[in-house]
Amino acid sequence: MNIRSITFKPEMIEALLDGCKTQTRRIIKPGKRPFEVGDFLWVRERLEKSDYEQYLLDKLGWSDPREWKWSRDYLLAMHMPKNHSRLTLKVTDVRQQPVQDITETDAQAEGFADIAAFQAYWDGIYKADPQYQWACNPAVTAYTFDVDHRNIHKVELDAFIDEALENFRPKMPRFMTIQGGEVLKLSPESIEIVRKEFGVEA
Repeated sequence: MNIRSITFKPEMIEALLDGCKTQTRRIIKPGKRPFEVGDFLWVRERLEKSDYEQYLLDKLGWSDPREWKWSRDYLLAMHMPKNHSRLTLKVTDVRQQPVQDITETDAQAEGFADIAAFQAYWDGIYKADPQYQWACNPAVTAYTFDVDHRNIHKVELDAFIDEALENFRPKMPRFMTIQGGEVLKLSPESIEIVRKEFGVEA
């Protein structure tokens, strides 16, 4: 099981928050390792200074600096710090297929009314890359996922605490837990939090 990041455009963030999106399709590119079933993906999104206060109110499960700390009035999704993410996805299914193999049900799971709406959005994304447009029917990886409205650190920490309480173990020297039959390794950030919280030494 891996923990990685994934980026979405603002309109797709809204679909995730509204519960309308449980799939995403990504172009298959040489050398780029695909996500796997069981992976946890923390979501990167663009932040706007003008919306930051509301963003913090909407964000559940983790504390943030309360002041805008960047020099610009916006932060690109690719630069979002991990502890600012408010959504975590758990990959439940992975399929490789031509993009035109999408079904009406898939299009709705992507957050669109139908295939035609998905096609229009897809071509808008790849307007500058004709080889990836709908008419060329590029190969994609279709991911299905569950959406968790919590920061990835909170997801990790809650899993750790739940397992520790269940097994009544005051210490877990290797900082590992079991979730759904899978081994979940805590990130260095979460390990440090657990050490401070429970007074556990490395």
